[in-house]
Amino acid sequence: MAAIDQLEVGHSYRGCPIGTLAAGLHDTDKTTRAAVGQCFRALESHLHNVLRRSQQQGELSEEADLEAISHFILASQQGAATFTKAYGDSSAGRLVIVQAMQYVRSYSVNGQEQSASTTNKRTPSL
Repeated sequence: MAAIDQLEVGHSYRGCPIGTLAAGLHDTDKTTRAAVGQCFRALESHLHNVLRRSQQQGELSEEADLEAISHFILASQQGAATFTKAYGDSSAGRLVIVQAMQYVRSYSVNGQEQSASTTNKRTPSL
């Protein structure tokens, strides 16, 4: 839950600065859009690399779509940050993060989680 803990400092609830910039972009501001897009791509690339290492180590199913999961994790974090900022409370954001973690764990190959073949047909619940 560190992702939410970082957003909740004291009784101040912060959103994501990159997400805030993205939400406020004007359609014609190509320079800022490129910079914000580069930030998101860097975050997704890092997530993808972490997931790929887990897959290579046999911890994550070979059937897992790493690009889709990377997008999902980042989108979940952004949604959690937005909820936390908008509500002035981290409870909804925490629920989003818990669901995202459960979805990623559904691709675990440790035998304790659902197999990927049964979860590919399931829509993540948010």
